[in-house]
Amino acid sequence: MVNPEPTDLPLRIAFAGATGAVGQALAQHLHAAADQVRVWAWQRRDVTPAQGNWHALPFADGVLQAPVDAFVSALGTTLKQAGSKAAFRAVDVEAVLARATEARAQGARKAVVVSSVGAAASASSFYLRCKAEMEAGILALGFEQVHVMRPSLLLASRPSSRPAEAVGQALAPFMAPLLRGRLARYRAVSASAVAKRMLACLWQPTPGHFAHHFDGRGWQVSTL
Repeated sequence: MVNPEPTDLPLRIAFAGATGAVGQALAQHLHAAADQVRVWAWQRRDVTPAQGNWHALPFADGVLQAPVDAFVSALGTTLKQAGSKAAFRAVDVEAVLARATEARAQGARKAVVVSSVGAAASASSFYLRCKAEMEAGILALGFEQVHVMRPSLLLASRPSSRPAEAVGQALAPFMAPLLRGRLARYRAVSASAVAKRMLACLWQPTPGHFAHHFDGRGWQVSTL
């Protein structure tokens, strides 16, 4: 973990999506940094023991009532899990923006969120259009600094059954050499690598809006 200046401690974080693959990995880092961060996390379930720097909020109706410095979101579902396009959008767009709005109202000036490679308002994929809508909503809230993670297939062990992802993960090592140039950003990346990148972004001092793509060798950053 990058050590901030003493005057920056503790960093107060509002966290949505702490129980997914990326969220769990990031939560482990934040739990271990009890002397550096304070976390208010909206959670459907408590997957880690309560600690002094961690304040759990009910996902459905928990209201953030503490000043924070940053908003973090690893919140997301799948169309299959959600059951409909409307239910999917309610999580990946509406819930993320609702939590971000709460954090912004409590003083957050930085946002670090997980989106997807290929996110675009003009995409043929409903999933990617939703991710683009979420990104636009985050930018519209006026955060001084925004970091958007745009990973491709996430490599992680998941408790739920996702056959298509399991096949993708098995094929990822064979596909990677074929993905070159601008296609390199479609290479699979581990959930833990995304979490570590998000953690690093929390300590970045430079204002601006940035997109982060993983190309197999490292993270490439562009402005939004």
